[in-house]
Amino acid sequence: MRSVAGFDSTVSCGNTFLVSQRIGLLHELKLALRARRIRYREVARELRLSEASVKRLFSRGGFTLERLERCAELADVTLADLMERMQRRAGEPARLTRAQEQEIVRDPKLFLLTWLLVNHWSLAAVASTFRFDDAELQRLLIRLDRLRIIELQPGNRSRLLVNNNLAWLPGGPILRHVQRSLLPEYLQADFGHRYAEFRLLGTTLSEGAMLRVQKLLLNCQRDCLEIAAADARLPQTQRYGAALLLAFRPWQYSGFSRYLRKTPKPPP
Repeated sequence: MRSVAGFDSTVSCGNTFLVSQRIGLLHELKLALRARRIRYREVARELRLSEASVKRLFSRGGFTLERLERCAELADVTLADLMERMQRRAGEPARLTRAQEQEIVRDPKLFLLTWLLVNHWSLAAVASTFRFDDAELQRLLIRLDRLRIIELQPGNRSRLLVNNNLAWLPGGPILRHVQRSLLPEYLQADFGHRYAEFRLLGTTLSEGAMLRVQKLLLNCQRDCLEIAAADARLPQTQRYGAALLLAFRPWQYSGFSRYLRKTPKPPP
């Protein structure tokens, strides 16, 4: 039997492979196929199955390793790529060091390039959209390689060493830069655009409820990253800059607090 990084030849509930990992791998495969705008009927044609059979395979599992590999090839990825994505998505949000963050925010162009690469822009799209000449772009890429944000590879290619589920250091250089330079501009809008939304919910919560809200926000972030990944194969001319702000913390507006009879203790 063949195996790939611990996978038996059939990825199904009936073997020793954990169900959660099986589901995660199939989820990553579906995302990769969606990013290439590949439909079930095209997968069915490749596997010589009916479209209904392919849908059952995705919903119930039972893929053989050979079929998984053929589907991955159709999506222009390898099983190792899918496993790496699955593990990265399941892991804790990556954090940069203070020194890395400081170096990035010190140079506006380095900050821009980091922002783009973390959001999976190709170097070709960066060069065609922004005013970087070849020599300047190469210098910036070398700096990011030294900072261990990317790994430069032969053929003017790079591999991202951090994922886009990136958490900034609390009170760190990037968060301070975002608060000082980006958020004032972002929040100045009237949010009247048909694709814009603004909601501020103030309430009182127990510690357990706060943990649940934190988890909801992280799940929302993951969902948005998946939507962006599915759009990544569209031409740049069909995509538009957008930003989702997720923020949550114990807080009471100071304008209300002055009317309190007794100042409450903050949560631990």
